Amino acid sequence: MNYSLHISKTKYGNYYSYRHSYRENGKVKTKDIYLGPEESAVKIISDFNSKKPLNERHLSFSGEIILSKMLELIDFRAIINKCNQNRAKFDVGRFIEILVVERSIYEYSKWRLANRAHEQSILSLDSIITSDKFYEDNIYHYMDYIYPNLDQIQREIVKKLIDMKELEFDELIIDATSIHCFGSDEIEEPKNQIEKYVEVNRTHGYSRSKRPDLPQINLILGVTNHYIPLIFDAFSGNAPDPTMFKLILEKCQREYAPLLKKVKEKYVVFDKGNNSEDNFKDLDVLCEVWKCYFVASVRPSLVEVKKQLESLSIEELPVIYEQKRTKLRGKTTTINLYKKERNVLLYVNEEIARKEQEVLLNVLNEIQEKVVAINQRDDTVKDKLSAVENLLRKKRLFSFFKSEKENGNIKCRPIEKKVNAKLNSLGKFAIITNDFTLDAASIIRIYKTTGVVEHEFHILKSVLSLYPLKHWKKERIKVHCALVIWGAMAFALLRSMLLAHKMEFTFEELKERIKRGYVSIGDYIYPGYKSFRIQRTLNLDPTLQTIFKLFKLNSDYFEITLLPTVEKKNNEGH
Repeated sequence: MNYSLHISKTKYGNYYSYRHSYRENGKVKTKDIYLGPEESAVKIISDFNSKKPLNERHLSFSGEIILSKMLELIDFRAIINKCNQNRAKFDVGRFIEILVVERSIYEYSKWRLANRAHEQSILSLDSIITSDKFYEDNIYHYMDYIYPNLDQIQREIVKKLIDMKELEFDELIIDATSIHCFGSDEIEEPKNQIEKYVEVNRTHGYSRSKRPDLPQINLILGVTNHYIPLIFDAFSGNAPDPTMFKLILEKCQREYAPLLKKVKEKYVVFDKGNNSEDNFKDLDVLCEVWKCYFVASVRPSLVEVKKQLESLSIEELPVIYEQKRTKLRGKTTTINLYKKERNVLLYVNEEIARKEQEVLLNVLNEIQEKVVAINQRDDTVKDKLSAVENLLRKKRLFSFFKSEKENGNIKCRPIEKKVNAKLNSLGKFAIITNDFTLDAASIIRIYKTTGVVEHEFHILKSVLSLYPLKHWKKERIKVHCALVIWGAMAFALLRSMLLAHKMEFTFEELKERIKRGYVSIGDYIYPGYKSFRIQRTLNLDPTLQTIFKLFKLNSDYFEITLLPTVEKKNNEGH
């Protein structure tokens, strides 16, 4: 609601009021807050502009308005209500919208959202979801409520995104990550292997977040090259990547056929954690069935790959990728790997090679200096030898040195052949694909797109605090992921649309930027006359004003409410 100053001219003089125009049943109506005749009104307006109000408090404003606008662009609230058939006691779409927006801005637990953050937000003044309805148990109630329709909700969202003319769908990039949890599940023996992984069980598995001590779930995510999340699903913590890729591709074919038609390129990209004969056998079948390709990094230590990498000469390789200080040189070749011919990119990252070679040479020098110090000790030769061997093991270079006793000391000589081979291998990598039409530059470009998903995971985990998961109900784990992903979608939409207007931000910068504007709420009390409560925007910098203007949002927010009259006290205090 927004008010503007209105002046009514009468034969008794000018009367001032703040007027709000609105539509009701197709008719334009107005609501006036009267200030009074000109003399009184001018003083009141002057006070509004120059004096600090009583009982002033600030509510966050700009982030909520902007993110709500992004969700409005895809009819988020209407989709939630449609998919849940409005069986709720009140507007479930609006409730979930508020939850997504506030969770994206504050990154708090459900308890802190309900008991701390919400009262500091402009959304606490919402006329539909009033503050008394936004409490922790109700948050969980509506998370449980939308769970059965979660996939349907996402399908409807994707349809809206596909219809947006501003967006392009050049690539769909699919990758997986693990999210550690507190609490684990007792897993019953499944009827089949697939059922074992489809259940979102918190259990131990390959931990990408480097917390093997904690149970986890796996999250698989498909995003565009503009970081907009389109498809997602959660799986048991011990689900292998090929199985998850198979299930998500089946889901795409079954539920997202229009998206697959819209996307120009479909590549499954994964890292060397999946290097095994069984996994590649599954991937070969997967790609054949779903008419897609894979691009994957492989361990440089694999025998066939290692032979090829050893013979790579940096000087003879063309540059296939260059950005800022990163320069990659490489070539493609054919290698028989995991019982099939593969198109393999062998490449060198010059910067990594230089840095790692420098580190290794420094470590070799450090070892020699410490061996000299060990020989100066007043120890037995046996103890000196033991100390040297422990040092080499600690530096993980035991096999690179030959240690011998000599005249009461220890001679520790580097094995030149091994050291040179190690120096030569640093900064060298290999990527394989089943698409033989790709050249070296195309392979590295597609593989680099994993950075898009990896960055999306970074956004979810760091910027929007996806984990750790503390929900005890399995259903809520998946809904929690959905809430955070929808928030990431709103940010990605905003970032993409701003980029089209030459306004470029990282997600971290964008989040901090849109949070800066707030609303001041305070009272102006005139005993014996009228009293008013004023709400108005503060601290909207030029960038925020530009963003508001781009999306046709009102940055000059002003609302006035008439308070109950305060009686004027006389001099005796009666």
